[in-house]
Amino acid sequence: GKYVPLDLTFRDETGQTVALGELLDRPAVVMLIYYTCPGICPVLFNGVAEVVNKMRETPGKDFRLLSISFDASDTPDTAQRRKRDTFALLNREIPEEGWKFLTGDAETIQRFTESVGFSFARVEGEFVHPSGLIVLSPKGKIIRYLYGVDFLPMDLSLAIMEAEEEKPIFSVRRVVQFCFSYDPASRKYVLNITRISGAVIALFALSLIH
Repeated sequence: GKYVPLDLTFRDETGQTVALGELLDRPAVVMLIYYTCPGICPVLFNGVAEVVNKMRETPGKDFRLLSISFDASDTPDTAQRRKRDTFALLNREIPEEGWKFLTGDAETIQRFTESVGFSFARVEGEFVHPSGLIVLSPKGKIIRYLYGVDFLPMDLSLAIMEAEEEKPIFSVRRVVQFCFSYDPASRKYVLNITRISGAVIALFALSLIH
């Protein structure tokens, strides 16, 4: 529900200066990463490319994808290399402008990461940081956080719709995670009858109160 500062300026993968407010001409899906990351960031890029391949919406038309580095030493050159490698994972054509790979100075990075509640720390030359996506409305309002490195196409589509209308829609992944539990023995997700029954009983009790 909070807003990101729209006056921030970054440099894109071509070296051009771009204002965040200008990029938010439609819903935006933001991933905070750093381009030289040897760990979770490449996995996140793979996960985003995979969900984009499956979605009906098109980056650059229905929404924007913004990869923003929180490493002030990243440059447009490192961003361009990461963009080239990431676009090779796509099996559909998307406009170059549909997925921007951004870098910024330390002050800009700090203002943006603080505005979205993203924390990171340098440890032995690398960064420790969370992984996920942040969905913003065209007004810069924080609409949804999607955690992890793999995403349901319907969940991301609903988040984009939610950002367009600035109306909350319940996450499909939350429903799945609530209704199903992982069984290590069978290595499958199974319906959690106890949890569902408890929810039904709670709802029934609330209906009697009202």
